[in-house]
Amino acid sequence: MLEKSQQAIWQEVQEYLNSTLSEIEYVWVSPLMCAGLSGTEINLNAPTKLHAEKTSKKYAPLIAKAVREITGQTVTVSVSCQAEAAPPESKSTGKVEKNAPGITTLKKASTASPVSQTVNVTVTAETNTTATVAAPVATTVPARFRIPKKTIGEPLHPDYTFDRYIVGDNNSFAANAAKAVSKNPGAAYNPLLIYGGVGLGKTHLMQAIGDALLDQYKVIYITAESFTNEFIQCTGAISQRNRMSAFKNKYRYVDALLIDDIHFFSNKDGSQEELFHTFNALYDANKQIIFTCDRPIAELKNIADRLKSRFKRGLNVDLKPPNYETKCAILRSKLANKTVTIPDSVIDLISNNVSTNIRDLESVLTKIVAYAELVNKSITLEIAQEQLRDLFVNTSRPASGITMEMIVRAVADHFELTPNEIKAKQKTKGILYPRQLAMHIARQITDYTFEEIGGYFGKDHSTAIYGDKAVSRRIHANPAEENVIQSLIRTVQAMSN
Repeated sequence: MLEKSQQAIWQEVQEYLNSTLSEIEYVWVSPLMCAGLSGTEINLNAPTKLHAEKTSKKYAPLIAKAVREITGQTVTVSVSCQAEAAPPESKSTGKVEKNAPGITTLKKASTASPVSQTVNVTVTAETNTTATVAAPVATTVPARFRIPKKTIGEPLHPDYTFDRYIVGDNNSFAANAAKAVSKNPGAAYNPLLIYGGVGLGKTHLMQAIGDALLDQYKVIYITAESFTNEFIQCTGAISQRNRMSAFKNKYRYVDALLIDDIHFFSNKDGSQEELFHTFNALYDANKQIIFTCDRPIAELKNIADRLKSRFKRGLNVDLKPPNYETKCAILRSKLANKTVTIPDSVIDLISNNVSTNIRDLESVLTKIVAYAELVNKSITLEIAQEQLRDLFVNTSRPASGITMEMIVRAVADHFELTPNEIKAKQKTKGILYPRQLAMHIARQITDYTFEEIGGYFGKDHSTAIYGDKAVSRRIHANPAEENVIQSLIRTVQAMSN
C-alpha cells in the first residue's frame, strides 16, 4: 500500500505529463500505477508486458523529468507488468545514506526484478545540499519531498535569515509582515511586496521568509531577470510546447513563489503575460507570492496595469535607510563572528558618516576589518579616520559638508514652503519645480549620485536625472534663472561653514 504522500506525488506527476504530452502519448502513461516511490527510484505497474516495454523505452525519461520537476529528486524509473513492483517493506534496513545533491534517499535491502526493461534516467539536480530519511516512508513527511535549505530555483544565501536580520524603526513593519507570512503562508498578506532603495535589505527579508518555509513547503526563489531569461529560452526552443509546459508547471505547482526585483519586467511584455497567469494560478490556489521592487508600484513604468493591480492586491511594505541606532546594531552584529575588535568610537564614526544604505555600511566595515587582519594592528579612531576618509566622501556627504537637508531647507525657504512639502509625493506645479531645483543644485555642488538624490526624495535615479535636465532647460530658456540658483548655492554653502 502506498503512503498518501507517494500517491499525491504520482498524481501531480500524472497532471504534469498530461499537460506536457499529446493526447496520443498520454494514452500510454495514464494506465500506469505507482507501486513504490523513494528518493532514488519510482516503481510503476503497467497492465501488460508489452505496455511495460513500450513505456520503459519511450516514456521513462519523461517520467523521470516530471518527478524531478515536481519533487526536485533525481530518480530511476522502473516499469513492470507485475502486480507489485515495489520492494518488500519487511526487508527495509532503515539505513540512512548520503546521495547526490538535493536527493532524499530511502534505502531498501533488496529490490524486485521487473520483467521489463529498467531505464535509468539522471536529471542534474539544481541544488547543493543533501538530505536523508529512513525507510519506510514516515507518515510525518509532508506530501512533497522536503528539500532542506534550498529552493528549486536559485539558492538562498545562508546568512539571509530572520535571526540575522536587524530590526529597527526603518524596517519593523516590513519585518513583522514577513514573519507573519512565514507562519501562515497563502493566508496572511498575499501577495507580499517589499520595496525600497538599493542595499536596504529587501532580498535578505524575502529570503528569510523562504528559509523559514523550506522545511515544510515547496519554495522557488528567483530573480525577475532569471525568470525572464528562462521564459525566453522556452519560447525559442525547438520543442517549444513541451518546454513551455514544463516552465508553466515549474512555477505554478509550488507553495511559495519569491521573485526578486520585479522592476526588471518593465517593457518585457511576454514575461509580464506569463507572470500574470502564474500569479492567478497561485493566488487562486492560496499559494504564497512574494515580490521585491526598488520603488513603489505606482512609480513602475511600462508594466501592465492588470499586473500592477495584482502587485498591490495584498500588502506593500517599504524599507527606509537605517537610523543611527540601527546602523550601530548592524555593525555590532556583523562583528559578532569576527576576530577583530572594533571600539565603540569607530562604530560611532561609521554610523555617523554612512547615510546611504546597509550595503555601503557593510562595505566600510569590511575595509576596516581587512586592514586590521592584514596589517595586524588594533583599530583606533585615528586609524579608522585615516583609512576610511575616501569612502566617507562617497557614502555620506561631500568634503564640503553640504547635505541634502541643507539644500532642501534653502530651496524651501526661498519658495516659502516647508522641507516636508518639497519631499512629499505631490506633483503640483508649485511643488514640482522646487523639488527639481533641489535635485539640480545637489548635482552641481555635491558628489551625490542621481540614485542617492532620487532616493532622498523617495524617487528613483531616472526621476532625479529628469529633474536636473528640466532645470537646465529652464535656464537655457530664461538665463535669469541662473541668478536664483547661484543665490541658493551661496545660501547652502553658508550653512555648511
